[in-house]
Amino acid sequence: MVRDRETLKQLAEGGMYAAHVPHAAFAIALVTSEAGRPNFDLGQAAAYLQLAAWDLGIGSCITWMHYPEKAKEALHIPADLEFHVVLSFGYPAPQEHSQPPKRTVASPLMKRCIGNAGHRNSILLNDLWPLFVKHKVNSKTSG
Repeated sequence: MVRDRETLKQLAEGGMYAAHVPHAAFAIALVTSEAGRPNFDLGQAAAYLQLAAWDLGIGSCITWMHYPEKAKEALHIPADLEFHVVLSFGYPAPQEHSQPPKRTVASPLMKRCIGNAGHRNSILLNDLWPLFVKHKVNSKTSG
């Protein structure tokens, strides 16, 4: 975990889109010895850290380190370790509107036939999940 402002500034130099990192309350570097391989467990760790933080009212942002050598140098991470992901954390700025946004209608491409072929209704994104699950179950059992 990194809290030192100067170290956060140096760490931000490792990513093309990391300008927010020096302003974070703290950051966590996700480091692995699994060089050259995508790491499922590292992704799960990142997701759970973000979910746990959100449950405490803390916001987070995942950042890719495009220049891992610079990022490793900032944190004194050995060259043989893999380091590309930083999570920055902090309290979100107060929102102007306290209510969540209303559900929005998906794009015109996301339509579903109801009744005859000429009658179409808009479908909401949240309504797609049951259709996906039904399709996956049917495709597994039919072949």
